[in-house]
Amino acid sequence: MYFRNVVCNVSVAGNEAQQATSLQSMATDFQVTTRKVVSTNPATGETLREFEVATDTQVRAGVARARAAQPAWNETDVRRRVTILREFQRLLHEKKSEVAALITREAGKPVVEALLTEIMVVLDATRFCVDNAVCLLA
Repeated sequence: MYFRNVVCNVSVAGNEAQQATSLQSMATDFQVTTRKVVSTNPATGETLREFEVATDTQVRAGVARARAAQPAWNETDVRRRVTILREFQRLLHEKKSEVAALITREAGKPVVEALLTEIMVVLDATRFCVDNAVCLLA
């Protein structure tokens, strides 16, 4: 997702303080509170979705699961990794219109721009990884 403005509401010794940080290089407005992140369509102001913010415990648990999974991924051979990348590529190509529509809603980009600057770039990067997997991973 693309963020333009992130607003954090934090509690400091029982007093509510508000911090605002503008991230100029990103495009969607988000509001982060102590409980939720709100995704807003920049063109209409419509709330697209609200997300619960993960707790420190949830983040640490996720990192622990990722670390535990890494050794198995490290043992995965190049052929299997290429198969996974090709499946990702196939699914993204199959769903490209849906993904472009989502990018349009979240970032305000026209659909054609979303297709060309987001989806095609990822598909091309995936193709590069597939074509060069043996050189890169062997």
